[in-house]
Amino acid sequence: METESLKGDKIILPTDMRGTPALILIFMKAHGLKMSERYRIPFIENFGGSIPVYEVNVLELIFLRLLRRFLQANLRQQIEARRHEHFLCHYGNFYGIKNRLDIHSSMVSHAFLLDNKGWVRWRCHGYPTGQEIQYLMKCTKDLLLISKEEHKQ
Repeated sequence: METESLKGDKIILPTDMRGTPALILIFMKAHGLKMSERYRIPFIENFGGSIPVYEVNVLELIFLRLLRRFLQANLRQQIEARRHEHFLCHYGNFYGIKNRLDIHSSMVSHAFLLDNKGWVRWRCHGYPTGQEIQYLMKCTKDLLLISKEEHKQ
């Protein structure tokens, strides 16, 4: 998936983030950003900056591509500067990616925990329950242990 960060970098997910586990938060509507906060905040509280969190704002409509500069400038004002590097926008067709990731609703946010090879190891959508957040933390800790062991070999 080709994206552009609020910092202006082109990033291809999951290719450019391989080598470390990452949390990918995808949303297509403004209220999806609010939902993604329920994943992002506890994740950062538990892991700090040791594991990147990519927030992906999907803008599918053709006319939104024409407004790209305006939208990016508006988002830069709304989103804290420290998040700009990993706050990404995808402009264009998302249909194929939706099918591959089994995304059925564009009304909610979608969270994916990827391992260091880019494989999805945990997923959730909508507002997470406390139990889902606990399981996300456990899976992430397990991935970190596996990643450390692989680096030793």
